[in-house]
Amino acid sequence: MIIGCKNNDRKAQKAFVDHFSKYLFAISKRYMRDDEEAKDVLQDSFVSIFNNIAEFRSDAQALKSWTRQITINSALQRIRKSYRDKEIMTDTIVDDRNESPEIYGKMGAEEIMVLINQLPQMYSQVFNMYVIDGYSHKEISDMIGVQESSSRAILTRAKKMIRDKIFEIQKMAI
Repeated sequence: MIIGCKNNDRKAQKAFVDHFSKYLFAISKRYMRDDEEAKDVLQDSFVSIFNNIAEFRSDAQALKSWTRQITINSALQRIRKSYRDKEIMTDTIVDDRNESPEIYGKMGAEEIMVLINQLPQMYSQVFNMYVIDGYSHKEISDMIGVQESSSRAILTRAKKMIRDKIFEIQKMAI
């Protein structure tokens, strides 16, 4: 499939798209607000993948990581274009609540993703990059153009917002 894509074989490219679409769409959906934006990122990703696949020199095992990175970069590039105000206050938010709601264990991945997607765009972006994709604050700051301390503050605020929403859900369930 990789060799076919490197040779611009349309059947190989279709097989490639069929194989990776669902996986890469899930990644783009984590970064974008709605399905249409996620589809645009997915399309941008495939264009970039096919434009650069001739330079891919690793084995098939690394292909999934390579396509994932391209998709994340495509999402970040689209988000960067839409930023109007990048100033984030760097104060730290301390959560003084000690209780650990039992609702955490009752929530599924889809419900948690809904909460993440309700965050302001930069907050969900940093949360996704740090918690889900495993980037360091240094890498995040380099990729989205904010201070490392801002990345930490954004993550702290994102976690607090998610906790607050979970507590609201818990209160409504009582």
